[in-house]
Amino acid sequence: MVLLLASWLAKYYFFPARSRSLQHAAATAARQRKRNFKDLDSPDSLNWWFKLPKSPMIAISLKDLRSFVREPGQWLQFLIIFALLSLYAISLRHMEYDRSNSQEAQMFAFLNLSVCALALSTLTTRFVFPQFSLEGRRFWILVMSPIQLSRIIIQKLILSTLFTGSATFAILILSGHMLQLPRSDITFFATAIVLLSIGLNAIAVGFGAIFPNLKESNSAKIVSGFGGTLCLITSFAYVASFIGCLIFAHISLIKTGSTTHIYSILANHNALIAVLGAFALTILATALPIIFSIKTINKLVFLDEL
Repeated sequence: MVLLLASWLAKYYFFPARSRSLQHAAATAARQRKRNFKDLDSPDSLNWWFKLPKSPMIAISLKDLRSFVREPGQWLQFLIIFALLSLYAISLRHMEYDRSNSQEAQMFAFLNLSVCALALSTLTTRFVFPQFSLEGRRFWILVMSPIQLSRIIIQKLILSTLFTGSATFAILILSGHMLQLPRSDITFFATAIVLLSIGLNAIAVGFGAIFPNLKESNSAKIVSGFGGTLCLITSFAYVASFIGCLIFAHISLIKTGSTTHIYSILANHNALIAVLGAFALTILATALPIIFSIKTINKLVFLDEL
């Protein structure tokens, strides 16, 4: 009886009340928008992003950053992982080993590089690989925009490399100081992690564009598919091969009594070949996924999923 009475009254009061509510919300939004534009004209405006150069690449980068910040499931996991890595780096000062033994110190240094590299490969697979797929059913907007899809791939590569690479670079510098490594060794391993961050982010971005899943909005489910698994395995293989080249270079330097200084590497034939091999691996890991991903997205085959 109450339901019948409510439905009868709703015929006379619901739609007028709904109309007044929407008018009130629209008027409030208009006043807020007008106030925001007035704030933009003021010299002490805090909306600094509007002062950036008007560039499509910057606009897409800001869109990706805002999408990342607005999803707590993404940045909370990212912060937790790097908080744990920071605790790991700080705790290395309590590591008990013979610091006068250079070979033992180098062993711990390479293990530390392996930890940072494997953590970086996991991060790129978890957070960078789904970025292309997270565009979802709105990807047609980017397709219709006056910007080449290949530039979007490059933009995602640069942004992800700066984001994850800088954080891992800071962790490695901190852990190197905690291990009391010489400055030349810290520079050597820091350069290695920079190269690894470029290669790993290129693998994640490229595989994410080659194996997109535009129907899924959950990044964890996107990663658990075939493309995410293949990306993780490829990243591990690249890390193992890269660090293997560096270990071979280090062994070659030890046999001659040299250090990991740049001049010692240039003077040692075997060490130079090993280091150049690591550079070649990085070039292949960066170029091949990006080239194949650009060819894939230019065919627009993935639009059939929309």
